[in-house]
Amino acid sequence: MRARPLLSLAALASLAAVSCGDPGGPIGMTWDEIHTVCATSTAIRGIDVSVYQGTIDWPAAARGGVRFAYMRLANNLTLDTTFVRNWTNSRSAGVLRGAYQYFNPHTDAVAQANFVADTLMRNGFGPGDLPPMIDVEYPNSTSNPLPSRAAYTTKVRQWLDTVRARLGVEGVIYTGGYYWDANLNTAEFAAYPYWHAQYPNYFGPGDARNRIYNFDTTPLPLGGCPTSVSNHWNQWRFWQFAGDNGRAPGVSGPVDNDAFNGTMDDLRRLARLPVMDAGVATDSGAPRDATVIDTGIARDSAVDSSAVRDAGGPIDARADAAVVDSGAPLDDASVVPDAAISIDARAASDGASSLGDASGDSGIPLQTQQGCACTAPASGARGPRGSAALATVAVLGALARRRARRAHSR
Repeated sequence: MRARPLLSLAALASLAAVSCGDPGGPIGMTWDEIHTVCATSTAIRGIDVSVYQGTIDWPAAARGGVRFAYMRLANNLTLDTTFVRNWTNSRSAGVLRGAYQYFNPHTDAVAQANFVADTLMRNGFGPGDLPPMIDVEYPNSTSNPLPSRAAYTTKVRQWLDTVRARLGVEGVIYTGGYYWDANLNTAEFAAYPYWHAQYPNYFGPGDARNRIYNFDTTPLPLGGCPTSVSNHWNQWRFWQFAGDNGRAPGVSGPVDNDAFNGTMDDLRRLARLPVMDAGVATDSGAPRDATVIDTGIARDSAVDSSAVRDAGGPIDARADAAVVDSGAPLDDASVVPDAAISIDARAASDGASSLGDASGDSGIPLQTQQGCACTAPASGARGPRGSAALATVAVLGALARRRARRAHSR
Protein backbone atom coordinates (compact mmCIF):
# COMPACT_ATOMS: atom_id res chain seq x y z
CA MET A 1 0.00 0.00 0.00
CA ARG A 2 1.13 3.50 -0.78
CA ALA A 3 0.24 6.54 1.33
CA ARG A 4 -0.07 9.96 -0.30
CA PRO A 5 -0.71 12.86 2.09
CA LEU A 6 -2.58 15.56 0.22
CA LEU A 7 -3.77 18.05 2.80
CA SER A 8 -2.56 19.65 5.98
CA LEU A 9 -4.76 19.59 9.07
CA ALA A 10 -5.63 23.22 8.43
CA ALA A 11 -6.77 22.41 4.92
CA LEU A 12 -8.86 19.53 6.19
CA ALA A 13 -10.53 21.76 8.75
CA SER A 14 -11.43 24.29 6.07
CA LEU A 15 -13.35 21.61 4.19
CA ALA A 16 -15.71 20.81 7.03
CA ALA A 17 -18.32 23.24 5.76
CA VAL A 18 -18.66 21.34 2.49
CA SER A 19 -18.26 17.73 3.47
CA CYS A 20 -21.01 15.36 4.53
CA GLY A 21 -20.03 15.72 8.15
CA ASP A 22 -19.05 18.72 10.20
CA PRO A 23 -15.91 17.77 12.15
CA GLY A 24 -12.82 16.62 10.33
CA GLY A 25 -13.77 17.49 6.77
CA PRO A 26 -14.16 14.95 3.95
CA ILE A 27 -12.66 11.59 4.57
CA GLY A 28 -10.26 9.82 2.27
CA MET A 29 -8.16 12.95 1.70
CA THR A 30 -5.12 11.08 2.95
CA TRP A 31 -5.48 7.57 1.63
CA ASP A 32 -3.79 4.36 0.75
CA GLU A 33 -4.17 2.63 -2.57
CA ILE A 34 -6.44 0.18 -0.77
CA HIS A 35 -8.66 -1.10 -3.54
CA THR A 36 -9.43 0.17 -7.04
CA VAL A 37 -13.01 -0.42 -8.19
CA CYS A 38 -14.41 0.89 -11.47
CA ALA A 39 -18.01 1.83 -12.10
CA THR A 40 -19.98 -0.98 -13.71
CA SER A 41 -22.44 1.30 -15.48
CA THR A 42 -22.99 4.83 -16.65
CA ALA A 43 -22.95 6.97 -13.52
CA ILE A 44 -25.91 9.14 -12.57
CA ARG A 45 -24.98 12.52 -11.10
CA GLY A 46 -26.27 13.96 -7.85
CA ILE A 47 -25.31 16.14 -4.90
CA ASP A 48 -25.40 16.08 -1.12
CA VAL A 49 -26.19 19.22 0.83
CA SER A 50 -26.59 20.68 4.30
CA VAL A 51 -27.11 24.04 5.98
CA TYR A 52 -23.79 25.17 4.48
CA GLN A 53 -25.30 25.34 1.00
CA GLY A 54 -27.93 27.86 2.11
CA THR A 55 -31.12 28.18 0.08
CA ILE A 56 -31.11 25.87 -2.96
CA ASP A 57 -33.08 26.51 -6.14
CA TRP A 58 -34.30 22.93 -6.58
CA PRO A 59 -36.18 23.47 -9.88
CA ALA A 60 -32.94 24.90 -11.35
CA ALA A 61 -31.01 21.94 -9.96
CA ALA A 62 -33.42 19.52 -11.58
CA ARG A 63 -33.30 21.34 -14.92
CA GLY A 64 -29.51 21.27 -14.75
CA GLY A 65 -29.34 17.49 -14.42
CA VAL A 66 -29.33 16.83 -10.67
CA ARG A 67 -31.09 13.47 -10.55
CA PHE A 68 -30.72 12.72 -6.84
CA ALA A 69 -29.77 14.58 -3.69
CA TYR A 70 -28.99 13.54 -0.15
CA MET A 71 -29.56 16.19 2.47
CA ARG A 72 -28.30 16.27 6.01
CA LEU A 73 -31.07 15.47 8.42
CA ALA A 74 -29.00 15.80 11.57
CA ASN A 75 -25.59 16.11 13.10
CA ASN A 76 -25.90 13.53 15.87
CA LEU A 77 -29.20 14.51 17.54
CA THR A 78 -29.35 18.08 16.24
CA LEU A 79 -31.70 18.69 13.32
CA ASP A 80 -30.21 20.49 10.32
CA THR A 81 -32.18 23.73 10.03
CA THR A 82 -32.48 23.37 6.24
CA PHE A 83 -33.54 19.74 6.18
CA VAL A 84 -37.33 20.07 6.04
CA ARG A 85 -37.11 22.75 3.36
CA ASN A 86 -34.66 20.75 1.24
CA TRP A 87 -36.61 17.53 1.76
CA THR A 88 -39.87 19.11 0.64
CA ASN A 89 -38.61 21.25 -2.23
CA SER A 90 -36.35 18.64 -3.81
CA ARG A 91 -39.29 16.23 -4.09
CA SER A 92 -41.50 18.94 -5.59
CA ALA A 93 -38.82 19.60 -8.22
CA GLY A 94 -38.65 15.94 -9.21
CA VAL A 95 -35.27 15.17 -7.66
CA LEU A 96 -34.98 11.78 -5.94
CA ARG A 97 -34.26 12.59 -2.32
CA GLY A 98 -32.45 10.89 0.52
CA ALA A 99 -31.48 11.88 4.05
CA TYR A 100 -28.26 11.37 5.98
CA GLN A 101 -27.11 11.69 9.57
CA TYR A 102 -23.62 12.62 10.63
CA PHE A 103 -23.07 9.74 13.03
CA ASN A 104 -21.43 10.26 16.41
CA PRO A 105 -19.99 7.00 17.78
CA HIS A 106 -19.89 8.50 21.29
CA THR A 107 -23.70 8.85 21.40
CA ASP A 108 -26.34 6.14 21.71
CA ALA A 109 -26.72 4.64 18.22
CA VAL A 110 -30.35 3.58 18.68
CA ALA A 111 -31.29 7.10 19.77
CA GLN A 112 -29.62 8.52 16.67
CA ALA A 113 -31.40 6.06 14.38
CA ASN A 114 -34.74 6.75 16.03
CA PHE A 115 -34.18 10.48 15.56
CA VAL A 116 -33.75 9.83 11.83
CA ALA A 117 -36.78 7.54 11.63
CA ASP A 118 -39.04 9.88 13.61
CA THR A 119 -38.07 12.88 11.50
CA LEU A 120 -38.55 11.05 8.22
CA MET A 121 -41.90 9.59 9.23
CA ARG A 122 -43.14 13.04 10.22
CA ASN A 123 -42.11 14.31 6.79
CA GLY A 124 -43.69 11.65 4.60
CA PHE A 125 -40.93 9.11 4.01
CA GLY A 126 -42.05 6.32 1.70
CA PRO A 127 -41.74 4.84 -1.79
CA GLY A 128 -39.95 7.34 -3.99
CA ASP A 129 -37.42 8.21 -1.30
CA LEU A 130 -33.89 6.83 -1.22
CA PRO A 131 -32.83 4.89 1.90
CA PRO A 132 -31.26 6.88 4.76
CA MET A 133 -27.49 7.10 4.90
CA ILE A 134 -25.26 6.83 7.96
CA ASP A 135 -22.22 9.09 7.61
CA VAL A 136 -19.34 7.21 9.26
CA GLU A 137 -16.36 9.54 9.42
CA TYR A 138 -16.16 10.88 12.99
CA PRO A 139 -12.54 11.92 13.60
CA ASN A 140 -10.22 10.25 16.05
CA SER A 141 -8.30 12.47 18.44
CA THR A 142 -6.21 12.12 21.56
CA SER A 143 -8.72 14.19 23.52
CA ASN A 144 -11.73 12.23 22.24
CA PRO A 145 -10.58 8.85 20.93
CA LEU A 146 -12.90 6.64 18.92
CA PRO A 147 -14.46 3.57 20.53
CA SER A 148 -12.79 0.23 20.02
CA ARG A 149 -13.36 -1.50 16.70
CA ALA A 150 -15.79 -3.93 18.27
CA ALA A 151 -17.75 -1.17 20.01
CA TYR A 152 -17.80 1.02 16.89
CA THR A 153 -19.02 -1.91 14.78
CA THR A 154 -21.79 -2.64 17.29
CA LYS A 155 -22.99 0.95 17.13
CA VAL A 156 -23.13 0.98 13.34
CA ARG A 157 -25.04 -2.32 13.43
CA GLN A 158 -27.52 -0.90 15.95
CA TRP A 159 -28.16 2.13 13.73
CA LEU A 160 -28.75 -0.01 10.63
CA ASP A 161 -30.94 -2.52 12.48
CA THR A 162 -33.07 0.24 13.97
CA VAL A 163 -33.55 1.99 10.64
CA ARG A 164 -34.57 -1.29 9.02
CA ALA A 165 -37.04 -2.06 11.80
CA ARG A 166 -38.55 1.42 11.76
CA LEU A 167 -38.56 2.25 8.04
CA GLY A 168 -38.37 -1.13 6.30
CA VAL A 169 -35.29 -0.29 4.23
CA GLU A 170 -31.59 -1.08 4.33
CA GLY A 171 -29.46 1.95 5.11
CA VAL A 172 -26.56 3.23 3.02
CA ILE A 173 -23.09 3.46 4.57
CA TYR A 174 -20.99 6.52 3.72
CA THR A 175 -17.31 6.23 4.58
CA GLY A 176 -13.88 6.02 2.98
CA GLY A 177 -11.58 3.08 2.55
CA TYR A 178 -8.82 4.58 4.61
CA TYR A 179 -11.13 5.51 7.49
CA TRP A 180 -13.20 2.31 7.55
CA ASP A 181 -10.30 -0.11 7.30
CA ALA A 182 -8.36 1.76 9.97
CA ASN A 183 -11.17 2.20 12.49
CA LEU A 184 -13.74 -0.58 11.93
CA ASN A 185 -12.03 -3.04 9.57
CA THR A 186 -15.00 -5.37 9.19
CA ALA A 187 -16.80 -6.98 6.27
CA GLU A 188 -19.98 -7.47 8.32
CA PHE A 189 -21.81 -4.79 6.32
CA ALA A 190 -20.66 -5.80 2.84
CA ALA A 191 -24.28 -6.43 1.81
CA TYR A 192 -25.20 -2.78 2.42
CA PRO A 193 -24.82 -0.13 -0.31
CA TYR A 194 -21.44 1.54 0.10
CA TRP A 195 -20.95 5.28 -0.47
CA HIS A 196 -17.28 5.95 -1.07
CA ALA A 197 -15.59 9.28 -0.33
CA GLN A 198 -12.46 10.25 -2.26
CA TYR A 199 -11.45 13.56 -3.88
CA PRO A 200 -8.63 12.82 -6.31
CA ASN A 201 -8.33 16.33 -7.78
CA TYR A 202 -8.51 18.53 -4.71
CA PHE A 203 -5.33 19.84 -3.11
CA GLY A 204 -6.59 22.46 -0.67
CA PRO A 205 -8.31 25.85 -0.67
CA GLY A 206 -7.11 28.09 -3.49
CA ASP A 207 -4.61 25.58 -4.88
CA ALA A 208 -4.12 26.13 -8.61
CA ARG A 209 -4.05 22.38 -9.18
CA ASN A 210 -7.66 21.96 -8.05
CA ARG A 211 -9.96 20.78 -10.80
CA ILE A 212 -13.36 22.44 -10.68
CA TYR A 213 -16.19 20.04 -11.39
CA ASN A 214 -18.95 21.83 -13.24
CA PHE A 215 -21.91 19.57 -12.74
CA ASP A 216 -22.60 16.98 -15.43
CA THR A 217 -20.04 18.43 -17.84
CA THR A 218 -16.76 17.19 -16.37
CA PRO A 219 -16.04 13.46 -16.65
CA LEU A 220 -15.65 11.45 -13.46
CA PRO A 221 -12.10 11.55 -12.09
CA LEU A 222 -9.83 8.53 -12.33
CA GLY A 223 -11.88 7.29 -15.27
CA GLY A 224 -14.67 6.33 -12.89
CA CYS A 225 -12.31 4.09 -10.92
CA PRO A 226 -11.73 5.33 -7.36
CA THR A 227 -8.53 3.91 -5.93
CA SER A 228 -9.13 3.85 -2.18
CA VAL A 229 -12.27 1.73 -1.84
CA SER A 230 -12.44 -0.26 1.38
CA ASN A 231 -11.24 -3.84 1.11
CA HIS A 232 -14.54 -4.90 2.67
CA TRP A 233 -16.70 -3.97 -0.35
CA ASN A 234 -16.44 -5.31 -3.88
CA GLN A 235 -18.36 -2.42 -5.39
CA TRP A 236 -19.44 1.12 -4.62
CA ARG A 237 -22.99 2.35 -5.16
CA PHE A 238 -22.28 6.04 -4.63
CA TRP A 239 -19.06 8.04 -4.89
CA GLN A 240 -18.55 11.52 -3.46
CA PHE A 241 -15.78 12.71 -5.78
CA ALA A 242 -15.75 16.49 -5.32
CA GLY A 243 -16.41 18.85 -2.43
CA ASP A 244 -14.89 22.29 -2.19
CA ASN A 245 -14.21 22.06 -5.93
CA GLY A 246 -17.73 20.87 -6.82
CA ARG A 247 -20.35 23.06 -8.46
CA ALA A 248 -23.97 22.36 -9.34
CA PRO A 249 -26.94 24.25 -10.81
CA GLY A 250 -29.25 25.75 -8.23
CA VAL A 251 -26.46 26.00 -5.63
CA SER A 252 -24.63 29.31 -5.28
CA GLY A 253 -21.36 27.99 -3.88
CA PRO A 254 -19.32 24.82 -3.49
CA VAL A 255 -21.28 21.60 -3.12
CA ASP A 256 -20.41 17.93 -2.89
CA ASN A 257 -20.70 16.19 -6.25
CA ASP A 258 -21.70 12.52 -6.24
CA ALA A 259 -22.13 9.68 -8.69
CA PHE A 260 -24.51 6.73 -8.48
CA ASN A 261 -23.10 3.54 -9.97
CA GLY A 262 -25.98 2.43 -12.16
CA THR A 263 -28.73 3.53 -14.50
CA MET A 264 -31.69 5.75 -13.77
CA ASP A 265 -33.86 2.65 -13.51
CA ASP A 266 -31.42 1.26 -10.93
CA LEU A 267 -31.72 4.44 -8.91
CA ARG A 268 -35.52 4.30 -9.11
CA ARG A 269 -35.44 0.71 -7.87
CA LEU A 270 -33.35 1.80 -4.91
CA ALA A 271 -36.08 4.36 -4.19
CA ARG A 272 -38.72 1.61 -4.55
CA LEU A 273 -40.28 3.17 -7.63
CA PRO A 274 -41.69 1.42 -10.70
CA VAL A 275 -39.40 1.30 -13.72
CA MET A 276 -40.15 0.95 -17.41
CA ASP A 277 -39.37 -2.53 -18.72
CA ALA A 278 -39.89 -2.88 -22.49
CA GLY A 279 -42.70 -0.35 -22.29
CA VAL A 280 -44.41 -2.06 -19.34
CA ALA A 281 -44.18 -0.54 -15.87
CA THR A 282 -42.81 -3.01 -13.35
CA ASP A 283 -42.09 -2.58 -9.69
CA SER A 284 -39.38 -4.86 -8.37
CA GLY A 285 -40.09 -3.86 -4.79
CA ALA A 286 -36.38 -4.13 -4.08
CA PRO A 287 -33.21 -2.18 -4.87
CA ARG A 288 -31.40 -2.88 -8.12
CA ASP A 289 -28.61 -4.21 -5.90
CA ALA A 290 -30.53 -7.45 -6.15
CA THR A 291 -30.50 -9.43 -9.38
CA VAL A 292 -32.43 -7.44 -11.96
CA ILE A 293 -34.08 -8.50 -15.18
CA ASP A 294 -33.70 -5.85 -17.86
CA THR A 295 -35.44 -7.81 -20.60
CA GLY A 296 -38.30 -8.95 -18.41
CA ILE A 297 -37.02 -12.52 -18.65
CA ALA A 298 -34.40 -13.84 -16.25
CA ARG A 299 -30.94 -14.20 -17.72
CA ASP A 300 -30.54 -17.68 -16.30
CA SER A 301 -34.01 -18.79 -17.40
CA ALA A 302 -34.27 -21.53 -19.99
CA VAL A 303 -36.69 -19.28 -21.87
CA ASP A 304 -34.93 -17.44 -24.70
CA SER A 305 -34.76 -13.74 -23.89
CA SER A 306 -35.18 -12.98 -27.57
CA ALA A 307 -38.80 -14.19 -27.44
CA VAL A 308 -41.16 -11.49 -28.67
CA ARG A 309 -43.61 -10.28 -26.05
CA ASP A 310 -47.31 -9.78 -26.45
CA ALA A 311 -47.73 -6.03 -26.60
CA GLY A 312 -51.38 -6.41 -25.79
CA GLY A 313 -50.85 -6.86 -22.08
CA PRO A 314 -48.13 -6.95 -19.41
CA ILE A 315 -46.58 -10.21 -18.39
CA ASP A 316 -46.97 -10.82 -14.68
CA ALA A 317 -43.65 -9.71 -13.15
CA ARG A 318 -43.94 -12.40 -10.52
CA ALA A 319 -42.81 -15.03 -12.99
CA ASP A 320 -39.30 -14.94 -14.39
CA ALA A 321 -40.14 -17.32 -17.22
CA ALA A 322 -43.46 -17.45 -19.06
CA VAL A 323 -45.33 -20.74 -18.55
CA VAL A 324 -48.23 -22.06 -20.58
CA ASP A 325 -50.96 -23.37 -18.31
CA SER A 326 -53.03 -25.83 -20.28
CA GLY A 327 -54.66 -27.31 -17.23
CA ALA A 328 -52.41 -30.37 -17.43
CA PRO A 329 -48.68 -30.91 -16.89
CA LEU A 330 -46.56 -30.22 -19.93
CA ASP A 331 -44.59 -33.36 -19.11
CA ASP A 332 -47.47 -35.25 -20.75
CA ALA A 333 -46.37 -35.22 -24.40
CA SER A 334 -49.92 -36.02 -25.48
CA VAL A 335 -51.18 -32.64 -24.36
CA VAL A 336 -51.18 -30.07 -27.16
CA PRO A 337 -51.63 -26.45 -26.06
CA ASP A 338 -54.89 -25.03 -27.34
CA ALA A 339 -54.72 -21.91 -29.47
CA ALA A 340 -56.93 -20.08 -27.01
CA ILE A 341 -54.63 -20.77 -24.08
CA SER A 342 -53.26 -17.62 -22.47
CA ILE A 343 -50.04 -17.15 -20.65
CA ASP A 344 -50.54 -17.67 -16.96
CA ALA A 345 -47.48 -16.24 -15.26
CA ARG A 346 -48.93 -17.19 -11.90
CA ALA A 347 -48.56 -20.87 -12.72
CA ALA A 348 -44.94 -20.67 -11.70
CA SER A 349 -45.98 -19.99 -8.11
CA ASP A 350 -48.46 -22.90 -7.61
CA GLY A 351 -46.26 -24.54 -5.02
CA ALA A 352 -43.66 -25.86 -7.42
CA SER A 353 -40.48 -24.10 -8.50
CA SER A 354 -40.67 -22.01 -11.67
CA LEU A 355 -38.41 -22.51 -14.64
CA GLY A 356 -34.99 -21.03 -14.04
CA ASP A 357 -35.70 -20.62 -10.33
CA ALA A 358 -32.17 -19.37 -9.80
CA SER A 359 -33.36 -16.05 -11.19
CA GLY A 360 -35.20 -15.07 -8.04
CA ASP A 361 -34.36 -11.96 -6.10
CA SER A 362 -31.62 -12.93 -3.68
CA GLY A 363 -31.98 -9.77 -1.65
CA ILE A 364 -28.20 -9.46 -1.68
CA PRO A 365 -26.69 -6.29 -3.14
CA LEU A 366 -24.86 -6.49 -6.45
CA GLN A 367 -21.51 -5.93 -4.84
CA THR A 368 -21.71 -9.26 -3.02
CA GLN A 369 -22.45 -11.10 -6.24
CA GLN A 370 -19.44 -10.04 -8.26
CA GLY A 371 -17.95 -13.04 -10.00
CA CYS A 372 -21.05 -15.16 -9.45
CA ALA A 373 -21.41 -17.73 -12.21
CA CYS A 374 -25.06 -18.57 -12.70
CA THR A 375 -26.03 -21.53 -14.84
CA ALA A 376 -29.25 -22.43 -16.60
CA PRO A 377 -30.76 -25.93 -16.39
CA ALA A 378 -28.99 -28.48 -18.55
CA SER A 379 -30.35 -29.10 -22.04
CA GLY A 380 -33.21 -31.57 -22.00
CA ALA A 381 -33.77 -31.32 -18.26
CA ARG A 382 -37.39 -31.19 -17.19
CA GLY A 383 -38.59 -28.99 -14.33
CA PRO A 384 -41.77 -29.42 -12.30
CA ARG A 385 -43.78 -27.77 -15.06
CA GLY A 386 -42.23 -29.80 -17.87
CA SER A 387 -39.72 -29.27 -20.62
CA ALA A 388 -38.35 -25.73 -20.93
CA ALA A 389 -38.01 -26.17 -24.67
CA LEU A 390 -41.64 -27.26 -24.99
CA ALA A 391 -42.72 -24.34 -22.85
CA THR A 392 -40.84 -21.93 -25.10
CA VAL A 393 -42.41 -23.35 -28.28
CA ALA A 394 -45.85 -23.28 -26.70
CA VAL A 395 -45.40 -19.71 -25.51
CA LEU A 396 -44.32 -18.45 -28.91
CA GLY A 397 -47.13 -20.35 -30.63
CA ALA A 398 -49.75 -18.98 -28.25
CA LEU A 399 -48.43 -15.43 -28.71
CA ALA A 400 -48.53 -15.73 -32.50
CA ARG A 401 -52.08 -17.03 -32.47
CA ARG A 402 -53.23 -14.30 -30.08
CA ARG A 403 -51.73 -11.64 -32.34
CA ALA A 404 -53.43 -13.17 -35.39
CA ARG A 405 -56.81 -13.17 -33.67
CA ARG A 406 -56.37 -9.57 -32.48
CA ALA A 407 -55.32 -8.39 -35.97
CA HIS A 408 -58.31 -10.15 -37.51
CA SER A 409 -60.71 -8.50 -35.05
CA ARG A 410 -59.50 -4.94 -35.71
